[in-house]
Amino acid sequence: MGAVQTSINSGSTSTRYPSRTDADLQTLVNESSEMAALSLIKTEKTKDFGLARWVHQTTKGHRLDFNNHSYLVSIYEDDANITVIRKSVQSGISDRNIVKTMAAVNDGLSVFYVLPTIDIRNRFVSNRVNPLLDSVGYYRAMADYARNRFRQGREAADATGLKQLGDASIAFVGSNAPAAFREFVADIVIVDELDQCNLGNVTLARDRTGASEVRGYHVVGNPTIRGFGIDAEYQRSDQKHWNIQCSHCNEWQSLSWFDNVVREVDEGRFIRRDDSGLTCRNCERLIDRHAKGEWIPKWPDRAWDVSGYTISQLFAGTTSMAEMYTSFVAGLTNETERQRFHNSILGEPFESEGARLSRGALDKCVDDYPQQSKAESSFIGVDVGTLLHVVIIEKDRVVRICTLSQEAAFDELAAMTKTYNCRLMVIDGMPETRMSRMVARKVGQGKALLCFYRDEKGGKEFDVDWWQMKLSVDRTQSMDDSHATLLRQQIRLPRDAASIPGLFDQMMAPTRIFRKRSSIDAGRFVWDEGGNPDHYRHAFNYACLARQVQGVTRGAGIVVGGGNEQTVKKLTSAERIVSSDRRSTLVS
Repeated sequence: MGAVQTSINSGSTSTRYPSRTDADLQTLVNESSEMAALSLIKTEKTKDFGLARWVHQTTKGHRLDFNNHSYLVSIYEDDANITVIRKSVQSGISDRNIVKTMAAVNDGLSVFYVLPTIDIRNRFVSNRVNPLLDSVGYYRAMADYARNRFRQGREAADATGLKQLGDASIAFVGSNAPAAFREFVADIVIVDELDQCNLGNVTLARDRTGASEVRGYHVVGNPTIRGFGIDAEYQRSDQKHWNIQCSHCNEWQSLSWFDNVVREVDEGRFIRRDDSGLTCRNCERLIDRHAKGEWIPKWPDRAWDVSGYTISQLFAGTTSMAEMYTSFVAGLTNETERQRFHNSILGEPFESEGARLSRGALDKCVDDYPQQSKAESSFIGVDVGTLLHVVIIEKDRVVRICTLSQEAAFDELAAMTKTYNCRLMVIDGMPETRMSRMVARKVGQGKALLCFYRDEKGGKEFDVDWWQMKLSVDRTQSMDDSHATLLRQQIRLPRDAASIPGLFDQMMAPTRIFRKRSSIDAGRFVWDEGGNPDHYRHAFNYACLARQVQGVTRGAGIVVGGGNEQTVKKLTSAERIVSSDRRSTLVS
């Protein structure tokens, strides 16, 4: 097995990428020899490209085709320590991630491989990784060597979350499992589908390489919105674009949907420039979208820091131009389809109008009145964290915006319910559930609810259990509703709102994006803050929920009175739950 342990020469050059000959392949099959494979791998520029060309195969048993996917060659040959790939779907990058992983462990480097969820991790390892370890002799030899070296059974070596190959290990983790980010010591981190991951946990991934001299970081993803996830990472890179040369006029160009495919003939109405395919932006004659080209960086001076690529199906996929055009037309009248077209086909971020609060929208809500020290009747929202962020609404105006320390929270919030005549306070239920419950009890039953967001599609808009002081809410729907009140200027902000530290930034942090959990998931819209602070936004949302819930439950006869005299009637066990899907309902 010593041959597999040998470090592959990355300094040699190749004569580009002619197809592997039958004789070469037959040698590998007949001899089943790692040394035979190694001798061929060493002829390539990098170990990644060597493995990709001479060893690796798809799960269907096919060899990688670099003649028709020439854009991949430079990506495999890129030995930068940090790489970012912003991509369309079906662009061949999953195989690249596996090859990079295998090349790393071949050199004794351990890999921390992050996928969006544990379920996706399990399917990926079962459907993509395990079959390769069984079918590719070179990879199988690495696994066998590890089993013999560590003297462990097949089950231990082939655990879903941890693989031992050669002298190194691969940890496959789901980004939704925080515990997985605490122990494994790695040399290289690979993050697959960044925008679908828990970004808070992903930021901890690079800590796993703190003790390594390599500290490799390779992140890949299908983009969602501008400045978020993989797009934010790409913007910090040298931003390479794939350029091809027109065979007619010799113009070099990166392909663009609006420059090479469609022409706008009227506002919002487009036609194809040529039904046969893409046209040159200079001479407007047909060009071969799969022609060989070059990656050209927008910011070449950043090349030593972060090497970034953006991949589009315009040159990378097997989807026909007719299919792309059909998807584009569907998106002209459907925002979900429009986002799917830009994200999945063009590999570009897309943000529909109104998908996040703008500074202009917030400025329009600012009115000429000061914050108040009291109110006749109010609703209070509290986001719980290191500091408690508080927003108080009276009628159609925000009358108080502030932060409280945890130490002062109990007495301060109890006092606020009196000075502002609070009809209902909604408090963040997670993650500080114990503290939130103590605050709610201090405020008093019937005057406070702990809010627990749910992301599952369907069901009631919200459910209230007054006995347990719990409010369960559809997160997306509640954020949609409070977002709309600001866009429509139905709630005003005090004159000093723009000068309150963090307020506007946190109000603008979340963005509404369409997200699918898996290839079979129908998907839904969610609000994602991209790892940026959004405490005031949720405090505002809780205050709006308090107003909404109090109105529904009062109409249903549950809440009696108001202000300081508010009480809750004694409920039977069948009456403790109040549910709403935009109407008053008693569950009995």
